[in-house]
This record gives sequence, C-alpha cells and structure tokens, in this order.
Amino acid sequence: MWVRFPPSALNKVDGSNPFEGAFVCPMKKFILDFLEFKKSQLISGDKNYLKFSKENFKLKTVEIKNKKLALELEKECDKLGRFLTYSEFLNIDQFGEYGYHKSHKDHGMTGVSNRWPEAIVKLLAKYQIYNMIEFGPGNGKLALKTVKKANERGIKIKWSGVEIIDSFRREIKENFKKHNLYYNLNFISDTLTEIKIQDKSAAVLSYSLDSIPPDIFLNIRDSTFPTHMLGITVKNGILKEILLDKSLLKRKNITLKKGVYQKNNGVKVNLNNWNLKPYQRLFLSTLALENLIGLVNALPEKSLILIIDEFRVSPPFWEFNHLGVPRDLNTYRRDRFDLDNLYATSGENLLYYPFYYFSFLNILKQLELDVLKNDEEEKMANEISGKKSKRGKPSLTYSILAIKKIKINKNKIDYFLPNEINYKDKL
Repeated sequence: MWVRFPPSALNKVDGSNPFEGAFVCPMKKFILDFLEFKKSQLISGDKNYLKFSKENFKLKTVEIKNKKLALELEKECDKLGRFLTYSEFLNIDQFGEYGYHKSHKDHGMTGVSNRWPEAIVKLLAKYQIYNMIEFGPGNGKLALKTVKKANERGIKIKWSGVEIIDSFRREIKENFKKHNLYYNLNFISDTLTEIKIQDKSAAVLSYSLDSIPPDIFLNIRDSTFPTHMLGITVKNGILKEILLDKSLLKRKNITLKKGVYQKNNGVKVNLNNWNLKPYQRLFLSTLALENLIGLVNALPEKSLILIIDEFRVSPPFWEFNHLGVPRDLNTYRRDRFDLDNLYATSGENLLYYPFYYFSFLNILKQLELDVLKNDEEEKMANEISGKKSKRGKPSLTYSILAIKKIKINKNKIDYFLPNEINYKDKL
C-alpha cells in the first residue's frame, strides 16, 4: 500500500491536525481548502450547517471531471454487474489505471523507516522470532533498514511483504538484490494467501489497514441498525449513487440481515450497535477487518502483531453527520464531508480511512489477542528502542503491539459504536 505522513495534535473536535505534514501535499489545494474553511466559519451559523447536512444526506448524481477515469469506472460497472459497491469504486478511484496513485507522484510519507527498525529488531530478539511479514510496505524502506539492522546484530530473519502496487513490489525486489539482502527476502506478493506462514512471525501493519477502501452502510428505515449499503453506477461520465437492497447485494455475494454483514468467505461483521439516523452513513472497511481476521487466524501461536496507524476519536453521541468519512491528506480539514465535490474530483484525492480507536482495540480483544502495549507511535518506538521520548503534542497516530497466545479460527466480530462501549467490560 501507499505510505503517508501522519497528522498529530489533538487540537480539533475530530482530532486531526491540519498543519502536520502539510509540506508533502499540493500547497494550492491545501490553501484553497483552508480559505474555504475560514469563509464557512464567518458566514455559516448552526442553521446553515444543519441545512448543509440535510443536503449531504441525499443520494448523489455528479459529473466526473476526469473523463478517462469515468470511462474506466463505466467499463468496470459493465464488467461487475452494472454497478459497483462503494469500496469497488474507491479501489479504482485510488489504484485504477487513471486513479490517483498511477497519475500522481505524491503518495505521502512517514517517519516509520527512521523510528522503527531498531525497535522491531529488539522485539524479534526478545521473542526469538525470525520471520517478519509486512503489510503495505510501500517501497520497502522499513524492510531494508530492519533487515540490515538485524544482520548487524547477527539475527538472520526472513522478510515477506504484501503490497498491491506493482511498481513497489518490483522496487523492493531490486533493492534487496542491490544491497545483497536477497537471502533475507522470502516472498513478496499482492495477497496474503500466497504467503505460507509456518513459524511464529512478527506481522507489521504500518499505515496499511486505514488505506483499504471502505463500504458505506446506511439506515433508510425505522430501525436501530444499517438496512442497506450504497452502490455506484457510472454512465456517460455521470456518477449516481444507488441503494443496494438484498437482491442487489446478493449479486455481490453479500448479505446484510438485521445489521449483520457477511460475504461468501464466511466472515461476519455485526453492526447492530450502530444506531444510525435515517440516511446517515457509516463508512467502514469490512475488507480491512476481513484481512485482519484472516491474518490473525493464519499466524502461529506466539506471533507478534505490530499495528501503526492513524485513528479517530470517538464521535459524540449526538453526531448527526456521516461517520468515518474518507480523509484527504492534501486538504486542510482532512475529513471529506463534501461528497459531491469528492466525486467530481475523483482520481485527484489522496484518501485514507482511519478506524475509531476504541472500537479497534475492542476488535483485537475479540480476536483473542493479548495487547502488550499501545501508545503514541513515536513515543512507543523510542521506548522499545531504549531512547528518550520527547514530550510533544498529543497524537492520533498510535502503535499497538499484541501477541497471539492461543490458536483461533474466528469468523465473526462485533464492531461497536465507540461512545457506547463500556470500557471496563469490553476493553
């Protein structure tokens, strides 16, 4: 997957810091979004905001400016049953032939490859683990530095990676060969299923789970759970949102029954806890959850899992706007509630999709993982490495270290609304 510079500083209601990492994004887009935000503050009161939210709840019909991408989406619609799920649409929007990542050089950046090699090697030595599996390694900077560091310490490890971008996979292979580390390269693939995991391993997921496109769940009835999913059609450059009922979902091998989502792979996600208002949207990457469940099931006992990601703060219980909306690294406000404009500029936005932090911790508990440590990402890396941590601003970029102690074969999880979790009982 692509990598990016994580925001920090809990200085807004949604927890995002618009200035952190601003230097890596197109400045014109960032400044325009900042000015628009200031303008909305001056002229918009609560009544106008409520009007905006009501308008935002409607199903959209938008002309896509990128005609080549629009044609690519239209062809995919024809190929995949005349419509796309929202995650299928975003996958093309971000990774298609005319999507963001193939038409832009800016994929974001992180400091993970500088902060974590020493810490990871110390963890490998402490738990006597000699296999590392990295998900979304990007161009492989963290992999190379970690393998080099391990070799310097006399620790011979085998590295495997799961990366969906072809050019990154080629670059990783070339760099391992260039640095005489080909012995340490076990396997590089675009799917987990191609990697055989036989011995206990350290799985590293660095800014990868929150880059897997979400689907949209919404409630259009008088119920307490999502009743429909949202789909996309594209014809003659015009994008239309449609509601996916049981019959349409069946064509995608999906069922949504009484708030329980299930695909034909057997994985179930229970969304009963989300009390959505009429047409309020929940953006949730079920594929990220499926990948996480598949990984945990596949890992041998005594394996480590290190997750480094940006997370969201819990929404207030009165929140009436959409939940978990995509974030755009190249904008001032990050959260993209302006869905019409987001569709119109498809292929031009560097998107990611953080989980709610406490909801995610609860998922790890359900997967029978023992969380050894969770803290702000930079602080935790320094502590494990034995370095002093600089006291800085609070961060939404966290790292979670967990260990798998027992063999499991989980196929169902409950995804809880974070502000309704009883922390003592469920965390």
